[in-house]
Amino acid sequence: MKKDIIRLWQFLKNIDDIKWSQQEDKGYEVVNKHWEYCGINEKPNYNIESYYLSLWLTYIYDYRQRTELLWPDTEDESSGKGLAIMMYITYLYIDQKLEIENIKQKVYNRQLDRLCICSQLCIPARTNWKYPLQSLWRTLKILNNFNRNIVELMKYVYNIDETEPIRNVAYALYLITYDFKKDENEVMSILYDKELFKKEKLKWKKSKNYYHKRVWAGVRDFFKGSYSKEFLSKLNWNKLYLEQLELPGDIHNIYFIENIGLDSLLEDILDDIPDDYRAMLRKFYEENRDALRQMNLYVEQFDVTYDYDREMCKKARCKICPLYVGQKHKINLNNIIKKIYHKENLEKIIEITPIRLCNGWNG
Repeated sequence: MKKDIIRLWQFLKNIDDIKWSQQEDKGYEVVNKHWEYCGINEKPNYNIESYYLSLWLTYIYDYRQRTELLWPDTEDESSGKGLAIMMYITYLYIDQKLEIENIKQKVYNRQLDRLCICSQLCIPARTNWKYPLQSLWRTLKILNNFNRNIVELMKYVYNIDETEPIRNVAYALYLITYDFKKDENEVMSILYDKELFKKEKLKWKKSKNYYHKRVWAGVRDFFKGSYSKEFLSKLNWNKLYLEQLELPGDIHNIYFIENIGLDSLLEDILDDIPDDYRAMLRKFYEENRDALRQMNLYVEQFDVTYDYDREMCKKARCKICPLYVGQKHKINLNNIIKKIYHKENLEKIIEITPIRLCNGWNG
């Protein structure tokens, strides 16, 4: 059974590799169009510091929102409003060096509870919904201590614990944006004290907040996205660190895992079964790390099942699906393994699927 899981994992890895290697950044074109529509004469600044901060701020709002409202979509000209607004906030914050109160005056419509850069380009501010607006201002306020530079923050924490550089980054981002139990002074005390940082990070890893979807989605994009080469060049990087990335988790991941019966298979293999399917995958990885490492497999690669479920299963593209075994929406893991590995060329199977068209903006 372990061998079957690993074979399926290899299949998903190949799709994941293709997805990220063919990723195209459509953000600049979309954001520029929205800015021009609102009469903004400046061009979006797409250096890594501005881009990464805009990306992170957009993820703050990526909670029960329509994907196309926030992220650019090549098939929807009205998409990407969220990213356009966050790029503008970043422009005011980094390039114009405005104080946060002045930024609020320019972009926050209190009466309508909306973030806007013109009357026709707004997104809900959602003041009372999981604190996204408070998280946004909190993040900018704390980043003042790092020259308003999110990349500087990530570089700083990256080596605090040399055994877990990616988890250092993930915890620091969670700390500055989502941990409202700690005020700014407490956050800075933790960030500036290496031993305290390690201690608090360990508590976080054991808490229910560890598998925070938007934290791990953002961190994934920072380390695997279109700007990652430039980012990694600033770090003491080893590709093995990717094993620290967690699966962000989405309903489409759950659908896929349940459809193929992977959850049941993991339950049969694992002792002391975690409640969360992401923790189940992590536990399986840790128990088989040496074998999985040799094949460059890591947990986050399962996130490509988000695209697979949306682009294949939900659109009933069964006839071109390499995992399809003859009955709609019924997939048997044993049959999947036989079907995949009796094909002469796995790459050809992958190439005919629409997964190669995914551009990484699906949140």
